[in-house]
Amino acid sequence: MNAIKLGLFLFLFLASFAFAAAPAASSCGGSVLSASQSTSQGEYSIQLFKVYSGNLASFNIVKNGQSGLLAISPGQTKTSTVYPDVTIQVCSASNIDNPAWADFKVTVNAPAPSPSPAPEPAPAPSPAPEP
Repeated sequence: MNAIKLGLFLFLFLASFAFAAAPAASSCGGSVLSASQSTSQGEYSIQLFKVYSGNLASFNIVKNGQSGLLAISPGQTKTSTVYPDVTIQVCSASNIDNPAWADFKVTVNAPAPSPSPAPEPAPAPSPAPEP
């Protein structure tokens, strides 16, 4: 009987790790998503693609049907090379929990305005008529 109780205890103990949940709220003022979930910020859709070994979080950033991937470790902040106005900070992540999750913050900066063209020079004055 004690062996059954011990077995049940071990099963429940180990199962508690397999079904641990992601944090209820972001610790950095952003989003907490499970793998494959997405959030929107302005014109961008940010999907937590997958969380790999070492808790490396990969994101799929989509705008107008175009996408770019970005992989970030917890404690790091990276700017997308495809969309340089999008920066993601990963506060924490876990690939051990089921489902995998990441706590992150997205910042979208307004793109720099393009320089305005230089004004054209004024036309040269006409020569005076001859007398």
